[in-house]
Amino acid sequence: MRVALDSVEALGGTDLRSNIAHLELTDAADLPRIAQLGCLANIQPRWAIEDEDIEELTEPAIGPERAKRLYNFGSMRNAGAFLAGGSDWPVSGLSPLEGIQVAITRRALNAGPGEAWLPEQLLTLQEVLEAYTINGAYALLQEDVTGSLEVAKLADMVVLERNLFEVPPSQISQVRVLRTFVEGKEVYTAP
Repeated sequence: MRVALDSVEALGGTDLRSNIAHLELTDAADLPRIAQLGCLANIQPRWAIEDEDIEELTEPAIGPERAKRLYNFGSMRNAGAFLAGGSDWPVSGLSPLEGIQVAITRRALNAGPGEAWLPEQLLTLQEVLEAYTINGAYALLQEDVTGSLEVAKLADMVVLERNLFEVPPSQISQVRVLRTFVEGKEVYTAP
């Protein structure tokens, strides 16, 4: 992470928006640099769970103290980092609803309600929705044409079967997409 941030700093001012993806393990000393350098933290929340890989491979390799800094999205937010959401597809699922659920629960998709892994790193539903919509568009230099529903934008959107703010957090990934629109044209209708 430090080498990536050093590279962004060496580039100096640019019209491009530098993104660093994955951000699995970030030292606390580097967190403020993400915002200071105008770099975007391109997060893949789907990975932010304590699973067998973390317990059996990662933590034994890096130690318990560094393991407490894994996927520290809340700390990035608190340091002023701009978060954009991604899926890491095809390695993990393509559905943003899966990443949204994990970002606000820090639990496996099928785990149900319960205690979050590293709860200080939780994001709010509003924060993660912005990460996957307008912030994602910003990361791609497209915030003027997509990423939010506004007059003169492309009308890229989905219609969900339920309001995510009314769904139990542990069930967000189960919400069905009913319709998908690209540039205002319907491209998908659920059976």
